[in-house]
Amino acid sequence: MALNDSGEAVGWGRVYGSLSDPAYWNSAGVSVPLQPMPGSDTVGIRAYDINNSGIIVGSDVKAGTAPEYHGVVWNRGTFVRDLGFLGQAAPGLSNA
Repeated sequence: MALNDSGEAVGWGRVYGSLSDPAYWNSAGVSVPLQPMPGSDTVGIRAYDINNSGIIVGSDVKAGTAPEYHGVVWNRGTFVRDLGFLGQAAPGLSNA
């Protein structure tokens, strides 16, 4: 889970045997589900960090015999773009 200076948070959880369930919480505490990459056969999404501008970074795992981890950017819960193949790396985010 990550929290920014505005009180916005992101995180994810997983119930055994299910997909990861990511969310963005706005400063009022309202949860907004994070959308998968358009057109992807997603088997899991994770939100790792949020900066003070509300930009969220995470990953979207595409199904396959060798799952593909892609870096993903959201803006306060709305999908922005696919950053491309990451392998197993977990991204971080600065406020710069």
